[in-house]
Amino acid sequence: MSLPSPNNLRPALFEWILSLVEKNLAKLLGMPEVRRRTLTGLENLKALAEKGNAQAQKKLGIMFEHGEGVPQDYTEALIWLHRAAGQGVAEAMYELGVMYEHGQGVAQNYSKAIEFYRKAAERGVAEAQNNLGSLYKNGFGVEKDLQEAARWYQKAGAQNLASAQFNLGLLYEQGEGVTQDYEKALKLFRRAAGQGLIAAQNHLGEMYEKGIGVPQDYEKALRWYRRVADQGHAQAQFKLGEIYEKGLGVPPNYSEAYRWFHASLANGIKEAVERQKVLANLLTPEELEKVKSRLSNVIRKSLEQNTTTQR
Repeated sequence: MSLPSPNNLRPALFEWILSLVEKNLAKLLGMPEVRRRTLTGLENLKALAEKGNAQAQKKLGIMFEHGEGVPQDYTEALIWLHRAAGQGVAEAMYELGVMYEHGQGVAQNYSKAIEFYRKAAERGVAEAQNNLGSLYKNGFGVEKDLQEAARWYQKAGAQNLASAQFNLGLLYEQGEGVTQDYEKALKLFRRAAGQGLIAAQNHLGEMYEKGIGVPQDYEKALRWYRRVADQGHAQAQFKLGEIYEKGLGVPPNYSEAYRWFHASLANGIKEAVERQKVLANLLTPEELEKVKSRLSNVIRKSLEQNTTTQR
């Protein structure tokens, strides 16, 4: 650490000595030094916000809204987000829209939500464009207008927002607010699925399973459902159980069916209980013991992985 400048020796020397005391005191008490820096960072951020720095106000508002580094406090969040929005910060306008839509710290108010979403959407915030589209689609706080919903979804989707691409795809699939076009719907679902959106991946599985807008293809359905099921999606896991049980596009495999029904049950699909009972009677005792042993190993490995992650 460098010595203080002689131009302002006393205050600087005092700060230097204080920092040394705090550092060594933290070590004695077993407190990480980073904690002091975090508090200082928060204090600096708040000082900037109080001086009128719009970006600091936005950041502070989001921190209080989500409880990031501070206790969650919607009242404080609203104060800082309103200040930032008043200075034209589009992201703050979007966050205010979310809070008014869901009644976080305020009474739920769709009209206010639309007001702030629109301001943010007109400034190019993709999430605000998507949420505004959904309010128009559902007629919350505004007269239902599917064409307007499609327009906002299109703007957000053009910015590569996966949820907007999925929402627009649904409109094209159903022919709501746009001319029905399965080819466009499929492209949008694939774009969203390629970004990892589980809803889009699962929906593609349904389209191929049922032949909605595409030739029925159980092999492709299986691939999409498996992709989603591996991420813990209960409905996709149940669907895989049905596919393996009935042998749709694949040879019947009661062990695989039992395994996927078991996974869906663990994720809350109660109907899987009866399906497992039926399959238990179709499997030989050896096959049933083998699949149960396999399930136990999967659960054990999952627990070990969670424990390692926590460390």
